[in-house]
Amino acid sequence: MHTLSNILKSNAAGFVVTLLLVAVLVAKATAAFPRQFGIDFYHFWGVALVQHVSATPRTPYTDPEAYARVLNAIADASNSEKLHYANHFRRKIEPTGTPFLYAFFAFLPQDYDSAQTLFVIMQYLLAGFGIYLLARLRDVSRWQATWLALITELTFNPFVQDVKYGNVNSLQLACIALLLHVAVRQRYCGNALVDGFFMGVLAVFVIFKPNTPWVALGLGIHYWVARGPRSFFIGCGVAAVLGAMAFAVGARYFNHGTVWLEWLQYVRGIGSGALPFRFDQGNQSLPMLLSALLMSYGPKGYGLIIAVSMLVALVLATTSNGRAVELLAPRMREAF
Repeated sequence: MHTLSNILKSNAAGFVVTLLLVAVLVAKATAAFPRQFGIDFYHFWGVALVQHVSATPRTPYTDPEAYARVLNAIADASNSEKLHYANHFRRKIEPTGTPFLYAFFAFLPQDYDSAQTLFVIMQYLLAGFGIYLLARLRDVSRWQATWLALITELTFNPFVQDVKYGNVNSLQLACIALLLHVAVRQRYCGNALVDGFFMGVLAVFVIFKPNTPWVALGLGIHYWVARGPRSFFIGCGVAAVLGAMAFAVGARYFNHGTVWLEWLQYVRGIGSGALPFRFDQGNQSLPMLLSALLMSYGPKGYGLIIAVSMLVALVLATTSNGRAVELLAPRMREAF
């Protein structure tokens, strides 16, 4: 057993195993790629494309029909089977992405097949990078962390589905893993302004797709505890600057000063019947499951119940079931 462990830890064996896993992953990814039409990716790419090729003065939030018409015409005239398939399911678009997210996708080629190929490669690389960093944080060896990343991409169905539909979860995972690596390993240089970019990246991260505010809050609390109030407020200043730049990029890209207000007004329609999709579409969360099974409080109510329950459990866990309340602050500081 000891000999086998030494063999697996050797660089030669590590390289061979990694090469074999990469070969299997490339073969599987190549075989699956023709069936990955990128239905979610379609509108990330499509809104940016219409903004580039069309002279429409309005934004996708105030006139999604105009953007859809341009995209439909492009798809109808295209020879791309993938574009035809994605467009078939998205003849009408629901542009819920932020202006900054759409501006980010402007770097992709105007050819759909080329753009989706590039994006899928990005998904594999960034997801692998994120998983590798998370494994290293658990003190897994470099080779084994690499194998774990490759095996996860080979077998983990949520990742397979993310690639199939073309969402941005892999990008978010890589960003979270990188910030966690900095936080856990204390990769701070000691300069408050430079270290403040930790908070700045958090701001841009949320503005890109604001579905992770609790992740940002947790990492922000860590930064306060780890670096102190002075560095935290300097970091908030850096976050304000980078956040303002992200807002400016979105506004400049659409040449519309009120585009962020239009986006906010548009997404407020989710769940109210103003948009053609609901909270329960594709929602696999525990509150949604409880809402469907018990039908007493709805997903928001069960979400609040779960959140309060977790908070109470956290307080009990850090205070010896409430018997040592004075331990709450130091243990919370230690945790963060």
